[in-house]
Amino acid sequence: MSNFRVRIQDIWRNGWVSVGNLARRASRQRIDYVVIDLAGSLPEFILPSAWWQRYLPPVPGFPAPADGLSLLALRLMLERIAADPRPKGVVLRLDDFAPEGWATVCSVRNAIARFRATGKRVVAYADEFSNATYFLATAADQITLPPGGGWNVFGLRLDLIFLKDALDAYGIQAEVVNVAPYKTAGDTFARSDISPEHREMLDWILDGQHEEIVSAIAAGRRMEARRVRELIDSAPKLAHQAMADGLVDAVCYFDELPVLLDAKTDEGKRNGGKRGKKNKAEPGAKFVTWRAANRLLVRPLRWRSGKSIAVITLEGTIIPGKSQRLPIPLPLPFVGNAMAGSESVAQAFRRAENDDAFAAIVFHVDSRGGAAGASDSIWREVARVRTKKPVVVYMANYAASGGYYVSAGANWIVAQPLTVTGSIGVIILKFVAAGLFDRFRARQVHLERGAHAGLFGSDAPFGDSGRPVVQKMIDELYRQFKRIVVDGRNMEEAKLDSIAGGRVWLGKQALTHGLVDQIGDLRVAVEKAQELAELKPDDWTPPVWVGSGKGGLLPPPFPTQSWADVMGLVAALVKEKAWMIAPFEVEIK
Repeated sequence: MSNFRVRIQDIWRNGWVSVGNLARRASRQRIDYVVIDLAGSLPEFILPSAWWQRYLPPVPGFPAPADGLSLLALRLMLERIAADPRPKGVVLRLDDFAPEGWATVCSVRNAIARFRATGKRVVAYADEFSNATYFLATAADQITLPPGGGWNVFGLRLDLIFLKDALDAYGIQAEVVNVAPYKTAGDTFARSDISPEHREMLDWILDGQHEEIVSAIAAGRRMEARRVRELIDSAPKLAHQAMADGLVDAVCYFDELPVLLDAKTDEGKRNGGKRGKKNKAEPGAKFVTWRAANRLLVRPLRWRSGKSIAVITLEGTIIPGKSQRLPIPLPLPFVGNAMAGSESVAQAFRRAENDDAFAAIVFHVDSRGGAAGASDSIWREVARVRTKKPVVVYMANYAASGGYYVSAGANWIVAQPLTVTGSIGVIILKFVAAGLFDRFRARQVHLERGAHAGLFGSDAPFGDSGRPVVQKMIDELYRQFKRIVVDGRNMEEAKLDSIAGGRVWLGKQALTHGLVDQIGDLRVAVEKAQELAELKPDDWTPPVWVGSGKGGLLPPPFPTQSWADVMGLVAALVKEKAWMIAPFEVEIK
């Protein structure tokens, strides 16, 4: 679209918006605080559902058809509220906030920081605070609890299970070949206890997470880090005890918040958050829901660049073929119900590459990895397309192993401080069930042609003749992985050796090691893509989500595959030999 045509359209649109804004500003309806309920997991974006989907019953294992709150929607809401001079700020309700990872919480904190930088206030309210909700709440100006609430910030814990002895009891043996002791994805099945390398790696992950949480609380509550650690060690705390310790600012029920937040009300000042009757003459601050505020707030004037930033998402386990979301997780280790197909991701890159409306691409990665071959196919698309258009990777909760492999070829990598990344390495895992057959007195007969025809069979271990063959395969894949990182990150191989070998890092640690370029959220990644595309920063260049462009009759969130397709997918994944997968998930509570 020509710049002249864009400007004419913008003048027309902004003219009508300005007329509407005059009417909105002239409205006598009072807006002091907009109440936003941060419910659900807050994904980066939610594809809009068709109108008729709202009238159909939900499908087990799939999100409800009704549109929920996404990080994109939250950022836009806060921008709208910040642009209107009438609201003093927002009240965030955190009771139903259930993020899938720490990077999501960091993204909300980033959005709050931008909002507060405009001079608006943020008030956080919850019936009780956990690690995640309080970490988020410390980004606000004011934190409130009801009298019966609690401060349950207990610290961090990782629970690991090792199944070697349990599998032995059933005659099953796990055979693992990996690149280094730090590539521990198979340890759950092949070991009876944690290895020293596994413990060392988890220690620096937990230390990094705990330090980030302590630092955030210390900065938000103006405390020393030592004092914060003491308070965490003394949890749980009831509401008034938390207030006495300086962890919350007020104790009140939600319906008492308007009086508390009304600076004009003497009673609100005297109350200090304690229970009391409202001043009937002064009803307190005016709270409105976002649904009501959306009709009253002024709308932004935008001057477009005439281009867009394509956002391509890779979410879940990386597999060959098309992306799928199944009703239940597959009965395979490390495989969930969300799977990113290499074919679907490649199609999305080609669409963005061939569409002149897209000036650059942001590759949103939220994956612990997956099949080695599928990861390489996606990396190839990233490396190929970046020669024509800038590609910026945004690492969400996870971008590890295969998730890092597909990211390494980008122009720039952005991660959150608590993103789980790295895990540069390859693993082969197979289960030997010969003992299980013996227990049931079942006889297996194998007819083979070829010296290595039974290499990956479940009837026998790799053995002295097979293990060197598998190790050679792993070593070659690992050399290829390292070559991808060395070239993509412009890094010395000697330096990479000290941080690779399956070692997992948090985003802030990865920045120190040169595995990522910048700490930030998706908006930071979009701004960087705009910069690399040489677009003016003051012009509006919207992010547009791009998919493969192909699907079934029913759009998401309804399944498009039959059970025969599901079983075919299981069979295909069982045949996968080499995996680039991160060894563990980091729980958020």
